[in-house]
Amino acid sequence: MTNILHLSPNLEIACGRTKYVLRLLESIKASDINLFLGSNEITNHNIVIPKHVRFLNIQISPEKRNIINFFHSIFKLNDYVIKNNIHIIHTHHRYAEVIAYIVKRLFRNNIRLITSINSLSESVFPFEYKSDILIAVSNYVENFVKEHHKINPEKIITLYNYVEEYMYDKTTTYKKCENTLTLFAAGRFHKDKGFMVLLKAMRILTDQNINLLLIGEGCEESNYKEYIAKHKLNVKILSPKKDLSPYYSSSHICIIPSIVEPLPYFILDAGMFSKPIIGSNTGGIKEVIRDNINGLLFEANNETELSKKILFAQNNIEFCNLLGDKLNETVKEKFNERQHINKILYLYKCSNNQPGNIYINII
Repeated sequence: MTNILHLSPNLEIACGRTKYVLRLLESIKASDINLFLGSNEITNHNIVIPKHVRFLNIQISPEKRNIINFFHSIFKLNDYVIKNNIHIIHTHHRYAEVIAYIVKRLFRNNIRLITSINSLSESVFPFEYKSDILIAVSNYVENFVKEHHKINPEKIITLYNYVEEYMYDKTTTYKKCENTLTLFAAGRFHKDKGFMVLLKAMRILTDQNINLLLIGEGCEESNYKEYIAKHKLNVKILSPKKDLSPYYSSSHICIIPSIVEPLPYFILDAGMFSKPIIGSNTGGIKEVIRDNINGLLFEANNETELSKKILFAQNNIEFCNLLGDKLNETVKEKFNERQHINKILYLYKCSNNQPGNIYINII
């Protein structure tokens, strides 16, 4: 029996990392694996840990790191590893990886470390990316980490996130205005996500019969609301929802305006609903969307070009619906659960059976 502990801080509804971790834990139901999840205290009742997963409350929030919390987390994690005979720690954040790595080196135990890289950072810290296996969420992330952080290319692989039909409720819808083009966007309200670019594009399109539904939360929310009110935009902001199915179903076009983007779940979710996507030509977005083949691309951080793409979609909705159908085919072929879980289980097996560094190629 292999005991695997996942570490991921700050489990939040609007966070793609949280969505991935919970989906992964739900999907792994192998008879020879026991699963554990470590995170700081969960305060949102919409976060539900799968019943077959044991939970560890441990302070690994990077926002609350200090010398006391740091060493307390190290000793608590080591005690938990020993008590539960943990074989593999799979981390989903750089701070969590640092804690796990120090536990391994300080106490000289035989745990194997795997890290999923879901975001980008140009900052370089000691003890980062020291895991035995690094999993990049896209080729863009893999290349960035190898070049910027000088990682041994033989211990990093790209493994895309995944989606499946059963994860969505396509029977529900959200109210939408008749004879109006409804745009939908969702995610963390952070500058990297580019939602201000989208709002500026909506300002350019003020005279058009277009409305935008924007779902999320974050540090930029007050700025968005102030901009919307100042320019009297036809935009509605809603707080994060556990299930976004009704909003995908009721929209005509989905927009992802990110300035920096490793690989967004938003595209995969939209693809499962066969919704046309207008996305910025950056990062992992370009690995999924091919312009005028399964979506539309615009220059990142360019609200004028985005507004033109939205107008094009409004005037060519039937063509865009065909793009949505093509995106659905792409997502089902390349981002499915079976392929992803088989590769993850293979990594766990290799990691648990072999000492020393592991050099693998499973793609």
